[in-house]
Amino acid sequence: SYKTFQIGQNIEFIDNENAAVLACMRYGKQFNEPDFIIIANFNNKGHQPLSLNLSNVQNKIGKNLFTNELIPLDTLKEISLNPFQTLILEIQPN
Repeated sequence: SYKTFQIGQNIEFIDNENAAVLACMRYGKQFNEPDFIIIANFNNKGHQPLSLNLSNVQNKIGKNLFTNELIPLDTLKEISLNPFQTLILEIQPN
């Protein structure tokens, strides 16, 4: 239902060209919507370590839209994802 996901000009890839993971930021400001981080692991055989470029969201919190858990985004700079794991995080206002 977010207009943020219906256009293509508001995306920035933050996965540092990882071979198995796609990670991006979707910016919602033009629609007065929140920004989002979307991370998807396409490795079906095992955990996938990755490093994210989160310089635009330092000291921010993300709300996991699957679990409602609040996650400090700084903790996601170096992570490992389970096979096929997907995260969609709504960046919370300060």
